[in-house]
Amino acid sequence: MAITLSYILMEMQQIFVQEDLLQKIRFAIELVRQGNLVLACDQIRTIINSSDRTTDEIQQYTLLYNQSVAYYKQLQQQ
Repeated sequence: MAITLSYILMEMQQIFVQEDLLQKIRFAIELVRQGNLVLACDQIRTIINSSDRTTDEIQQYTLLYNQSVAYYKQLQQQ
């Protein structure tokens, strides 16, 4: 799960370019490194559920999320 979260967060750095969001993403990456996956997920939710998100950002994130879930499920089956 940590690998999948790290992937999501790295890709989020390409979607969200505002400095305040990048700081939240970097903080979430550090949380993953520390093993605190729950708080890292909370950071992702905070970013994506903000009313400031554009339709394009939400669509890009949704695609990223769906791809990540499919990848994680594939890993679990191996």
